[in-house]
Amino acid sequence: MATGALVAAPSASALPSACDSTWQNPQGSRAMTTIHLRTGPSTRYVSKGLLADGTKFTRYCETDSGWSYGKVRGGANSGKWGWTYADHLEWPI
Repeated sequence: MATGALVAAPSASALPSACDSTWQNPQGSRAMTTIHLRTGPSTRYVSKGLLADGTKFTRYCETDSGWSYGKVRGGANSGKWGWTYADHLEWPI
């Protein structure tokens, strides 16, 4: 018997209210430079850590002002959820 954990994507109702656009299928992306993972969709929000160039980030939604909400998929902040500016992400990957 195979073992392991299934990881479900958050439902639309579980996404932050700041989200303006959501996708049926989350979008894989990668940091194109070192960027902050933030607690909210603006530089006014606290940084939760840095994503190094090349760090994978799965996008679940985006604001009209270009901030993406998602989950870090590698590096020191792997598993953390937060916001980063979409202009610094490359997708799809």
